[in-house]
Amino acid sequence: MMNSRHRPSADGGFTLVELLVVFVILGVVGSIGTIAVTTTLRSASATTSRVVALDELQTAMQRVSRDLRAAELFIITDTTSVDREVTADVFRGGELVRVTYSVEEQDGVDVLIREDTGQTLITLVDNEDEAVFTYLDAEGNPIPDVDDYTKAQQIRIRFIRGIEGRQPVIVESLVNVRNTRYEGSVL
Repeated sequence: MMNSRHRPSADGGFTLVELLVVFVILGVVGSIGTIAVTTTLRSASATTSRVVALDELQTAMQRVSRDLRAAELFIITDTTSVDREVTADVFRGGELVRVTYSVEEQDGVDVLIREDTGQTLITLVDNEDEAVFTYLDAEGNPIPDVDDYTKAQQIRIRFIRGIEGRQPVIVESLVNVRNTRYEGSVL
């Protein structure tokens, strides 16, 4: 006669311990998979942010550089904030146009504006302590004194866009200066 306590099972099921071990292993594997997917998505998001920022900065740089390279004359006045503003006379369609690019604060952020059209070209982040426009001498050194800006040979343009938790995106260009004039009181 067979004991009812030890009778063999025909279905061959799993014990509670075996099920718990399987659930623990699935939990560990699932956690690793979730961490890998989350890390990949964050990395992709950061890369996308950098690509978008770089594209925006390069587009703005191309516009500014194109105008400044076509400039016949760079103008500095008593009110020029030389590290945040550049003014130039540019021939467009046979007509002389005065173009001014300036960095202004709007809603707590610096933006680059082309003043003659009122067009906002780009939002600059992290440019608060950095010069956007730097006048350089023949050796490529920054000119420290406004009195000597008429001797400038180049202007360095530097746009910076910070990205949270990452290195900022920086785009720079050098533009040769053909002629600079001071308009204002005598230097």
